[in-house]
Amino acid sequence: MRRQKRHIMMLCDNCAAHSDGVRLTNVKLVFMPPNTTSLIQPMDQGIIANFKRLYRSLVLRQLMKAIDQDIESSMRVAELTMKLTLLDSLHMAKEAWGRITTETIVNCYRRASFVKEDGAGAADSAPAGCYG
Repeated sequence: MRRQKRHIMMLCDNCAAHSDGVRLTNVKLVFMPPNTTSLIQPMDQGIIANFKRLYRSLVLRQLMKAIDQDIESSMRVAELTMKLTLLDSLHMAKEAWGRITTETIVNCYRRASFVKEDGAGAADSAPAGCYG
């Protein structure tokens, strides 16, 4: 990043574990005021909810597939969920994240007021201040 003369602004919540004593050359840490994270953090403006919805949908599809394959079995849903492995969960999480659209992310940044509007009311597609 230094050779490319790129600068990045990284937004951090005010968690005590996030130290402001870190010396970075091309990254500027900006700490949000206390008790504002859920109001202005883009991930809290819908990206996480969208990810959870997509992930749950994939889990339900996996369970339905297991039910269809074990038609003769009288397994309960709780027993079927035990068949899901950590690897299955990781694959579903990767797929769910891959299904989140750029439009969703831009809309969440817009809702958190991080997207600059031009004079005609159209928004830039990149979050304001994130690219140099």
